[in-house]
Amino acid sequence: MSRIEIFNSEGFRHDGRRFDELRNFTCTIGDHPNLDGSSSVKLGATKVSCMVVGPYNGPPRLNFSIDVTPFSTFERQARKNEKRLQELQSLLVTSFTSACATAELPGTIDVRIQVLAQDGGLVSACTNAATLALIDAGIPMKDYICACSAGIYDTTPFLDLSNAEETDLSFLTIGALGNDSDVLMLLLENKIPADHLPVVMDMALSGTQLVRQVMDDTVRYYTQQRLAKRKLTGL
Repeated sequence: MSRIEIFNSEGFRHDGRRFDELRNFTCTIGDHPNLDGSSSVKLGATKVSCMVVGPYNGPPRLNFSIDVTPFSTFERQARKNEKRLQELQSLLVTSFTSACATAELPGTIDVRIQVLAQDGGLVSACTNAATLALIDAGIPMKDYICACSAGIYDTTPFLDLSNAEETDLSFLTIGALGNDSDVLMLLLENKIPADHLPVVMDMALSGTQLVRQVMDDTVRYYTQQRLAKRKLTGL
């Protein structure tokens, strides 16, 4: 896709968004009530589900696995896929181990992420889905880990890049802990000029707060629903 198509003279991106607009972001928790925790996240056309099993007998640690379905639009180069997924799994283990005080866990917890559709923002979607599924499983966390990407087009920062934009632009993904924007995760996908880096990071951090609000609203909604159901059933 050419740069003209990515950002036009009227200030709109190829999908009709302004430079600082987030794609439509929706999420749910408790999708699989037979599991200890579960969630699903939609970020534009990207869709990810997450399942948590545990804790079960074993050392106090988090295990992450990511599976990409054959029908997703994820890149199909096997070696590149495998390396990228391994890097992402390692990044998630490091970030969530810090946020979950893993040493205090009563056993091992498996976090299984399934990528159902991919149109940019893969790291963000996986991170946000894992946060929600762990909360649904009742795993103690210091706060939400909320992630969002940002990139640079000439001198204009872009929030939450689509796949077409990721292909053409330099970008990064930030995972922030809570409202204080304590950065736990920073993944730089390619080179960003040093003079542009602060504005791109600020843009990504602003996106994490937008994401956090949606996630918090979702958790509160489902918590209220469950409490109401317990009152009705007397449980």
